[in-house]
Amino acid sequence: MGRTQAGQIFGAQATLPPPISTAVKRTAYNRFEPQKPNTIARSLAIGNPADGNYAAKQILKAAAGAEDVSDPENRRPALNSWPKPEGIFAETAGGVTAGVTQKLIREGRIGPDETTVVSITGTA
Repeated sequence: MGRTQAGQIFGAQATLPPPISTAVKRTAYNRFEPQKPNTIARSLAIGNPADGNYAAKQILKAAAGAEDVSDPENRRPALNSWPKPEGIFAETAGGVTAGVTQKLIREGRIGPDETTVVSITGTA
């Protein structure tokens, strides 16, 4: 996918299975396939999101992408790497967001020196 450009949006989902991430990777938001999720990220375990097609379309329109992480990638190092003194204590959906961010950095899709906003809204 390459380096990011200003304003790009990456979607994040838990693997097992990720319906939006799969649609984006196939660049086929119109062929969104409902799934039966099996993940510890219970708040994200929606196999047929009401706006799934729209979400995939907007991610593709932003020319970025989507990625997913497995439960082990969610648990560690994502959930355990946040600085506890900063007061960051998120639920497992936050682990998905952090895990995907780490994965995108490892893959070079987000540069380690780029300004990146990671939205984690759920708390543990």
